[in-house]
Amino acid sequence: MLKPLLAVAIAGAFATASTITLAATPKLNDKQYFSQPSLDVVVFSNWYNGLFGDSKISGVELIHFGERTATNGDVRLSATPEQWDPIPTFVERKVDQASGTISATLAYPEYDFTYTITARPINNGVEITLSSPNPLPPALEGKAGFNMEFLPATYMETSFLADGKPGSFPLYPTGVKEIIGEHEPQPLATGQHLVLAPESPQKRVSIKSESLPLALYDGRAKAQNGWYVVRGLLPAGKSGTLAKWQLTASTDDNWLRAPVIGHSQVGYLPQQTKRAVI
Repeated sequence: MLKPLLAVAIAGAFATASTITLAATPKLNDKQYFSQPSLDVVVFSNWYNGLFGDSKISGVELIHFGERTATNGDVRLSATPEQWDPIPTFVERKVDQASGTISATLAYPEYDFTYTITARPINNGVEITLSSPNPLPPALEGKAGFNMEFLPATYMETSFLADGKPGSFPLYPTGVKEIIGEHEPQPLATGQHLVLAPESPQKRVSIKSESLPLALYDGRAKAQNGWYVVRGLLPAGKSGTLAKWQLTASTDDNWLRAPVIGHSQVGYLPQQTKRAVI
């Protein structure tokens, strides 16, 4: 009985929240990222810090209603990467103002695998295409996938839809635990279309995969700093386009960032002019 009620509640909330999103296309601005009111999409403007492979600062990233809620959109070799897991080598980044696209080429040289991630703007988000001139090396079959990580503090205790089937993000990590590499985490859900927080007009994110299934994981089951992860395994024996996602989010054309007021942290002298910066 619980799941049907949850489905009805989510569907009602989704219908209400959907009216807030307006169809608009983010623009590639002079700072080389995609932007529209309430949504920015950053594509490899930053790089991992070189010490930890799970630093949440690179790849394709979402800044949603002023908060960075998703990051590390990139090819990884496990469903929920940890700090010592391998990261790719950065090759180059290209920004094409004429076509309005950003592309980044990366490689796992130890596996002789090079790939390119390209993002182009669509209504309320971007289309992400992952391509490679060569098929996936046999050593990476069943291991390499396109991952994107979502902030637990934003999504815990909200709901999700996987091909229309409802579920909820756990407050605490649950499921099978890993014992020295013996077990891989089990997905919370799988499907071609995932919607995160459909009930929330300021958290909702939609991910549609053109051909390959998506899996939703709770990375906290393996590491205390793990995030929720959406992952699509790359196909074996195929070159050219390996994966294509439509990544969109709820937006509000009238949204404005809350002002930040800066003032002295050490106080002011009695005769000093008290100034604040907005």
